[in-house]
Amino acid sequence: MSDSQESELQLERLRQQIESLTTDAEVLVDRLSQNLMAIHVASETLLIALGQGESISPQELLESLNLIKSQSENAIDRLRDARRRLGWDPGQLGR
Repeated sequence: MSDSQESELQLERLRQQIESLTTDAEVLVDRLSQNLMAIHVASETLLIALGQGESISPQELLESLNLIKSQSENAIDRLRDARRRLGWDPGQLGR
């Protein structure tokens, strides 16, 4: 294989890697956006209700806080996975 062909092959591999990473990044951003939106909505709903003096049952409060916790954990897990794939130290996230 000539140097030119070898270079073309390497260039094509790089293009494919970039495409794959771009797709992974788009999926990650979409999923993180969903997590953050769920956290935002749950937090805002609680803040509005509490700010207006509405009564919130312990069960409703627990459900909202569990949703916030779950969505936060999912977002952190996704970021750790992305950092791992990039070769970054996932243990540093959140510190």
